[in-house]
Amino acid sequence: MRVGLSGVVACVLLADPLSAQIARGTVKQATAGLPISGALVELIAADSTPGTGARVASTLSDGNGDFTLRAPSPGRYRLGAKRIGVRRYISDPFTLGAGETRSFPIELEALEYRLPEIVVAANALCSIESGDRARVASLWEEARTALDAAEISLRDRLFTAQVTRYARELEPRTLRVLQEGRSEVRGVVGAPITTLPPESLSTSGYWRAVPGGGALYYVPDPAALLSDDFQGDHCFRPVTGRGVRQGLTGLAFLPSASRNVPDVRGTLWLDARSFELRVVEFSYTRLPDGVDSTSVGGELHFARLANGAWIVRRWFLRVPVTGRPAGPVTTDGSAPWVLVRPATTSLGEEGAEVTTDELRAPVLPATISGVLRDSTGKRALAGAVVRIGGATRTVVPDSAGRFTIDALAPGPIALLATSASYDSLGIAAADLSLELASGEVRRIALTARDARATTMRLCNGEAAPFGHGTVHLVVRDSASGAPLAGAAATLRWMSAAGRAAGDPVAVEKEATSDARGMLAVCAVPSEREATLRVTPATGGLP
Repeated sequence: MRVGLSGVVACVLLADPLSAQIARGTVKQATAGLPISGALVELIAADSTPGTGARVASTLSDGNGDFTLRAPSPGRYRLGAKRIGVRRYISDPFTLGAGETRSFPIELEALEYRLPEIVVAANALCSIESGDRARVASLWEEARTALDAAEISLRDRLFTAQVTRYARELEPRTLRVLQEGRSEVRGVVGAPITTLPPESLSTSGYWRAVPGGGALYYVPDPAALLSDDFQGDHCFRPVTGRGVRQGLTGLAFLPSASRNVPDVRGTLWLDARSFELRVVEFSYTRLPDGVDSTSVGGELHFARLANGAWIVRRWFLRVPVTGRPAGPVTTDGSAPWVLVRPATTSLGEEGAEVTTDELRAPVLPATISGVLRDSTGKRALAGAVVRIGGATRTVVPDSAGRFTIDALAPGPIALLATSASYDSLGIAAADLSLELASGEVRRIALTARDARATTMRLCNGEAAPFGHGTVHLVVRDSASGAPLAGAAATLRWMSAAGRAAGDPVAVEKEATSDARGMLAVCAVPSEREATLRVTPATGGLP
């Protein structure tokens, strides 16, 4: 049988890529006329402004200041251009016809380190002081330029680099590495951080509980920070850098009062002179009970390359690994319950370092030169060892307590001092966090913890009341001598405190041993007869 086709012929018309609508040009300095590389150039629908979601194309100018943008269809557009430290450029509206190519010279004026005043949406400012409104808007404009450029640099594959990824388990108090895995890859860099779409983070939160316990934590990457959802969900205020953030100016963000899901708070830190974005630090809100909020969070460090590209050069995220508490839980009198809280037993840290040829050359090793004294501040701490948190390198101070650690990578450093007497309590004799600059020689003085500071470290920041002390134990297997984790200890004594008359009542305090078999029972009355009962985690006789 023959089948004939007649009457209708279906046609598919394919657009000729050479007929696309193109806006091209060169970005130059307004005064000297020199080309500007790495400027963020945007093609914007003519009836909108930058930052409103109406951008239809974007790119970074190349080493000659040149750019090329393709419009998705004929229409009326504007060109916008911005680089950190120069005033934003917005062109008059123009029309691009079908297949038309137009050239546009763009000249950018230097700001001379004065922030421009820009209007931003009121909902992103919340209840900020009126005098800070323009500064918040201006700081956000500078930070947004770097975040945008970082996204475009990845999208357009503007650089190659070596990416070193790592995953560590850390001891939460000293940041000592318990175990670590690393991997390295070199080539064109993809997105360094895996996270969820901004709308999902806005709706369901930045961390989520998972069945069976634990949680998944998500990083606010540049795409999330740039999103309308993030700006609508957070309030902003200007802050000034101090300590390790000296020389930086910040834009702090925190969830708005209407937010009822786990969120993030933190600061975008910019160089106080050039206004280049340096660091985004963040932590999480609405964390589960027992999680130390000061330890959970992360940082994204930014850098601009010679070709104008921006990268996230380093990032890390620390999250809790929870278990039964190692600190004491109290029941007073005849209370029929015992409150059991989860506690952070270790930290999981995931991160990466991105090293390009442009970034590798200027980085110089840093040095720490210090002295370590005992708790009196007058003598060297006997038998002490100084180490870097998160690393295996150690140094032994001399008889005067002096020590030097050289060939250190610039960046944040956790410095720890240990000795046998403090090791027996499971704490560092002294610790210090600092930020080392490239080639810096930092001079420091460390003093070991005295009795009060030691008690506060063992007892979750609480000092012992007058007439009270702390009981510290190490629970070991009677056969092998190995430390026992999860052993439950109950200390019981009689007390008449607070009772006007009558017999004294029993007071109990409970604690659970950690992975090292250690536990502490805090605020125990001195010179009082007490009974200690220890039960292994597997049950059985105490």
